[in-house]
Amino acid sequence: MLTLAELLRDLDLGLVAGEANADAPVRWVHISELLDPTPWLSGGELLLTTGMQLESAKRQREFVARLADHQLAGLGVGTGFAHAEVPPPLLKAAAVLRRHQPRLWRVAVRRGRPAGRDRERDRAVAERGVVGHESAALAGAAA
Repeated sequence: MLTLAELLRDLDLGLVAGEANADAPVRWVHISELLDPTPWLSGGELLLTTGMQLESAKRQREFVARLADHQLAGLGVGTGFAHAEVPPPLLKAAAVLRRHQPRLWRVAVRRGRPAGRDRERDRAVAERGVVGHESAALAGAAA
């Protein structure tokens, strides 16, 4: 199974937190703008969001806390939409959880290049077997 580190390398994305757990296997990619996506998470997902609903520090901390018990492979935060960078309160909340429960909060990522579909990248991800082609294309579009 493809690991988070391999996927991020293939997509040319950079880690902003969770380097020690970048070997987490990615079972699925899930995209959500919900404040509580947990009813649709079962573990091993790379959750992608632009954080449009996460406008306050309080909501960002609550979001991280809500995700902590769901064994995500990672959290991808699309920058340049609702947030220019990954919000510091979100990073701080993740760091606190990693200290106490290092396997529960894994990583946050930021966009490494302009948004848009890159067919070669999508094909490479799909061939590695992480997800079906449609989901790989969605992951590429969100990057």
